[in-house]
Amino acid sequence: MRYLIIILSLIISADTIFGQTNQLVRLFVPFLDKESQSNVIVKVSDIFGSGIPCSTQYINNLSNTNLFTPEEKGIIQEIFYKYKDYRNLTTNSGPPGTVLVGLSKTNYVIQGMRLGNWVSQFKYTNSEAREEIRFGNGSITTKYLTESGNGYVFGIGPSGTGTTTYFTQLGQGKPNGFHLEFVNAELCKYARFTNEMIIGKYLMWNNLTGNMILEAEFMEPYYLNTHTITVGNQ
Repeated sequence: MRYLIIILSLIISADTIFGQTNQLVRLFVPFLDKESQSNVIVKVSDIFGSGIPCSTQYINNLSNTNLFTPEEKGIIQEIFYKYKDYRNLTTNSGPPGTVLVGLSKTNYVIQGMRLGNWVSQFKYTNSEAREEIRFGNGSITTKYLTESGNGYVFGIGPSGTGTTTYFTQLGQGKPNGFHLEFVNAELCKYARFTNEMIIGKYLMWNNLTGNMILEAEFMEPYYLNTHTITVGNQ
């Protein structure tokens, strides 16, 4: 009888240990404060690792109809084509169909060095649309707005791994629509905004392998910038 009790005790102890070990650990988006993620479901969170093989459902290309409608794919391709020769843009010469209407320079200081970027304002000759282009060190950031305040922010330039591009749709001058980031034309970040708040899927991929490194879903509108933290301060 004593041996039976000992054996049962060992079984219960082992079950308790392995049960605790096999419990699912809740994942978080690492660059957002945990307290704000009660309505965020995170299935993959490995932005500093190699990630996991990406399912065909979320494969990171523009032909993925789970991520983009044919109309959206066309819009993205049109924007990329518009700025394919972005190195040819100058402070006085903007995209085709525009005229220069303003020029200024921003000034800022980094580590004691006084720096600045030229900012050009262009107007389209066939509409009331305007476009502001900031010229950096071999890169541009452009903000295009129609008269009603709809448009996009688009940035492109060299980075340590090649060319980095980002594209955010705007509505009434605020993020409203998809936000995308590319490295060497490979999609590495996907999100959607509604009235400046993120909603739905937030996906990130390793641009070298195509592995998924973040899969999160925001179940209700969420102010991303308000809750962004420096990773490591958690």
